[in-house]
Amino acid sequence: MCGQYYILRQNKVREVMKPSMTTEIMLYDGKRIVLKQARWGYTHPKGVVINARKETVFEKSMFKESVRCIILASGYYEFDQTHLKVDVFLPHHQKMYFAGVCRQVNDTLEYVVITTTPNDYIKTFHDRMPLILKQEKAMSWLMGEDLNEVLNTVTSNTQMLRDYQQVQLFEEDENE
Repeated sequence: MCGQYYILRQNKVREVMKPSMTTEIMLYDGKRIVLKQARWGYTHPKGVVINARKETVFEKSMFKESVRCIILASGYYEFDQTHLKVDVFLPHHQKMYFAGVCRQVNDTLEYVVITTTPNDYIKTFHDRMPLILKQEKAMSWLMGEDLNEVLNTVTSNTQMLRDYQQVQLFEEDENE
């Protein structure tokens, strides 16, 4: 993930999120799912960490005290090998639910996006992608259920827009 995602607001304006910006994330408070303001990136002596690899997120000391969260997005940006900006999104700009973890540091809630190996379409131009969950899996993630199943999710139904032309990257699976 290159470090930018966006949220389509009611008036179809894209609110682009970049590291160190603040937005709402979803958390489970033990009773219900709540929205909290959080800053993208864990502060670290060597800089800001914005992503965590799904393969090691629960092994690294930086994430030991983290709790699960969901980051809502409408799409995200990558750059291909020719440095063209690629807009990655779900069909009809459905909401994306990025799996993430967050922590409280003093008065600031910080979050990172969990990344995974890319699906067949994304790997043509990038070696990682956000772990994108379906809504029901996102709720399971928040409530602490299905850890292995959630972490092994592969998002196949992404589309991308490059140079103002939409390219269909998959055939819709009737089982999804």
